[in-house]
Amino acid sequence: MTKQSPQPQQSALPKPAPEKPQPVIFTDYASI
Repeated sequence: MTKQSPQPQQSALPKPAPEKPQPVIFTDYASI
């Protein structure tokens, strides 16, 4: 369980970055 804890943390860091630009594109599609 301790090994899984550190794994998700690292994945969460790189995920927030790509998730920010994605929402912007979604809003663009909604506008169209």
